[in-house]
Amino acid sequence: MKALQFQLDNHFIVKTTGSNRFFVFNPTAFFIIRKMIEGTGIVELISEYQQEYGLTPVQAEHDVEAVLRYLAVRCPGSETDGQGSHPGSDVLSHSGEKGCTETACENQSPNAPTREMVSAFLKNHQPTLQQNILIHDKSFTIRFYDKEIKQSFAPCFVHLTERSNTSIQKKGPMSPPCFDLFRLREWYVLSKSPDVVACEDSLDRLQASVLEAIAGIVHPELKPMAVIHAAGIGNERYAVLLTGESGCGKSTLAEALISRGSCFLNDDIVPLDCMTGQAFGLPTALKIKRERIKYVPPPQKSYKNRPKSLPVKYIIVPQYRPDSETLI
Repeated sequence: MKALQFQLDNHFIVKTTGSNRFFVFNPTAFFIIRKMIEGTGIVELISEYQQEYGLTPVQAEHDVEAVLRYLAVRCPGSETDGQGSHPGSDVLSHSGEKGCTETACENQSPNAPTREMVSAFLKNHQPTLQQNILIHDKSFTIRFYDKEIKQSFAPCFVHLTERSNTSIQKKGPMSPPCFDLFRLREWYVLSKSPDVVACEDSLDRLQASVLEAIAGIVHPELKPMAVIHAAGIGNERYAVLLTGESGCGKSTLAEALISRGSCFLNDDIVPLDCMTGQAFGLPTALKIKRERIKYVPPPQKSYKNRPKSLPVKYIIVPQYRPDSETLI
């Protein structure tokens, strides 16, 4: 199966012919994808990526690993098309929750926390906040140990919280999954006892890892699953994805459209079924900057029965231009 590739503003769109599968890459991700399509090995790819963007070895390795993980592209050397190379459509989907162990975390950096270090931290520290969350009849718990992480993440789940600051649930084979979020040295850590799910060097990357892990729980039927960095809105018939760089106005535009009758799927990470092109909801709180609230009118319609999934009809790449006329 071949793939069509075209550029839209500063993004690259890849759509497999004969299906509804599509992928949106920013320039750095597309650089990695293009090198892999050319058959570049992982070690060489990391080195070239590091030189191209002036990164440290750890940053380059992290970014390449992130593209493989989030966009789930098959690595050269695993399987080929019989000619020693990978076609442009050789794109695999992500299975949902990462299920990483300490090895996956340690591969990011030799200084990354190990499973034993995480276990010791959790044994000697108590969470400052626990949120028991329910999304689409799927429940899970998030425990916060760090003030910075709590201030950044806890508001996203307040409207989905069943009970907060309650005692930790009893452990058992049927107990809801429990995630721990904390700082350990310079790392932002997401763990699902006893495994390390992700070790990130920024809150933005931690947020992507958290939402992807949650998507795997809320939508276990999405195997294979891919995720896209976008705000997702829709109506009763189809979904529209707003994608682009941070600060381009995705959240503000999504909130304005929701106020005019659109339903909300998600603000930052949208899970996709790679086989059908369906976008699934992950309704964390939509955050917009204080100075942009004036662009958002009162809601005109309320979706009491928010659709669980919708087929994607449009991908829109908004651009924020401070000197342009305000039209929302």
